[in-house]
Amino acid sequence: MKARRCKSRSNLWYVPVRKSVSPTGKRENKYFKSLNAANEWISRFKYEQLEHGRAQISGEERRWINFFRDQVGSLELLPKVVEHWKSTGPDHLAQTSVKVAVKQFLDWRPHQGRWTRSTAEDTFSRLGIFERLFSDRFIHELTQADIENFLSTRGATGTRAKFFQKLRPLFRYAKRHRFIAIDPFEHIQAPAADYQEIQIYTPTELQKMLTVAEELYPDMVPFLACMAFGFLRTEELMPRFAGDAVLDWSAFDWTDRQIFVPHAVAKKAKKGTGNNRSIPFNPALLHWIEPYVKESGPLVQRNKADTLRVLKKIRAKAGVRDIANGLRHSCITYWMASNGDESIGTVSRWSGNSPQIAKRHYVATVKRAQGAAWLTIRRNILKFDFGEVTSSVQGLADYHAISAASPAR
Repeated sequence: MKARRCKSRSNLWYVPVRKSVSPTGKRENKYFKSLNAANEWISRFKYEQLEHGRAQISGEERRWINFFRDQVGSLELLPKVVEHWKSTGPDHLAQTSVKVAVKQFLDWRPHQGRWTRSTAEDTFSRLGIFERLFSDRFIHELTQADIENFLSTRGATGTRAKFFQKLRPLFRYAKRHRFIAIDPFEHIQAPAADYQEIQIYTPTELQKMLTVAEELYPDMVPFLACMAFGFLRTEELMPRFAGDAVLDWSAFDWTDRQIFVPHAVAKKAKKGTGNNRSIPFNPALLHWIEPYVKESGPLVQRNKADTLRVLKKIRAKAGVRDIANGLRHSCITYWMASNGDESIGTVSRWSGNSPQIAKRHYVATVKRAQGAAWLTIRRNILKFDFGEVTSSVQGLADYHAISAASPAR
């Protein structure tokens, strides 16, 4: 083995390595910038050949092998490490910025089902905040710590949970499309909100709101009554966006005496099987809506902004509290108080909740007579106060008497 000068480039030297001694099993040439460098390599090569033969490992390579063994503990893990590197190394991923990943996800997501306008608005808003913060980063560079730090600065627990729910599908999408190799959300726990007992209105507060509505805003009475006595949600009666499906007067079945809430109107079930439901008429609901019944058309004629503005005026005039979802929560709570825990399954079907949700949120410390007081609210006939029902037996008797006397339509 001898160094030779290159004919094409006189400033280079090369050493021809025979196939019989080449580590690769092929003939090859090693190039050097000087004769001394070439001769030094020849000396090292011959020494390695003498020590290890053809299957030689250089001293530098042995150093890295020892380093791997010190760090990992066993050379048996080397194949797994190599396989992981081949699948996760930067050269094996699509180098995708956070901005591009978010855009591609938002282009893909609307075609995957359960994509309402409210869901779209919330998703675009929250992912937009995330994208603007990390717009100069590749998505595979984001670590678990980056995500946790982002979530920790999003405010209240409920808000952080909503960001978590919007970001997790984005990273799952990124992993499927080889934008990332490791999904940081696989090791991040969803923010857990502390249980908070729901607030409800007193029967007196509802009586005042209905009285004010009939005097000043009669078109709002069906809206209030359907939530206070009919187990309906706000968005099932009032469109959030123009074109949203809401409950129509034609949903009131006077033959079977029930309200049918179709899938297009009801809150969508996560299982994708729909959440249409039927709600039987009850005396309190009939008493308050019968003067306003129509053959067809929406129950609420006003748009969302106007409806909320009028509701605020009604509460202010009546001198009652502003409770989020207070009427629906009160309806479920008082009905279960009046009819006992055995009504959980029935109320769950009528309200479109699961029995677990009903049991967790609505089995409250409300007395049975107080439930009866809510269900017997009428126009200047019976007036109850939350703390003034002296006889639960008399309260229930009044309720059942009115129920039996309710005329059929």
